[in-house]
Amino acid sequence: MPVGLGTRDKDRPSMQEVEAMIRKLIVATRRLFSAAAKVRKGIEQSAALIRVLAEDRPDELEDALTEARGRPWQEAVGELVGE
Repeated sequence: MPVGLGTRDKDRPSMQEVEAMIRKLIVATRRLFSAAAKVRKGIEQSAALIRVLAEDRPDELEDALTEARGRPWQEAVGELVGE
């Protein structure tokens, strides 16, 4: 009988351990894609809102940017709206 299929070798994972690793890999991959999709959606929604504010309520957007936490935040917003 091959090692890992019913016997235990201290240097090799058991079949159960291999199956558990495969399940963890599949679940982790799905979570990564799900998280990436949520991040992308949040960025798109934020950028759309900033564009609308820049066009319709620029004074309010300017006030918010003035209160933002320093230049890096302001630069990040500029990148999102394509400035």
